[in-house]
Amino acid sequence: MYHKKGNVYPEKKEGEIPEISSSFFFVKTNIKVQCNCMEDCIVTVKVIPKSSKNSAQLENGILRVHLNAPPVDGKANKALIQLLASIVHIPKSSIEIVRGEKGRNKQIKIKGLSESVFTQRLAEYNNT
Repeated sequence: MYHKKGNVYPEKKEGEIPEISSSFFFVKTNIKVQCNCMEDCIVTVKVIPKSSKNSAQLENGILRVHLNAPPVDGKANKALIQLLASIVHIPKSSIEIVRGEKGRNKQIKIKGLSESVFTQRLAEYNNT
């Protein structure tokens, strides 16, 4: 039995819907509900560190990113995240390196951004 402010509710049996007249009801359950309302975008990136300027271009489905930062102590990764955040106008905390943290070829996950919006914002960045 469940209790809420003096009200007594019957145990919920499997496959049975309890009859309750109160607005408060608690049910023990092991079901976890996940709502993925926002899309995630995973981008394959090739990083070219120690370049003369920061830039990003989409070539053959791979995003080529030129960075000023050297590939030492994660400076290039930080610069990559900062550049991508400024290109797609989202916070840096929404960008995560999924694979390739120590190499030039990486997979980047951008939370809350669809692939079509990403390509649109990248095109706007390259046109300016």
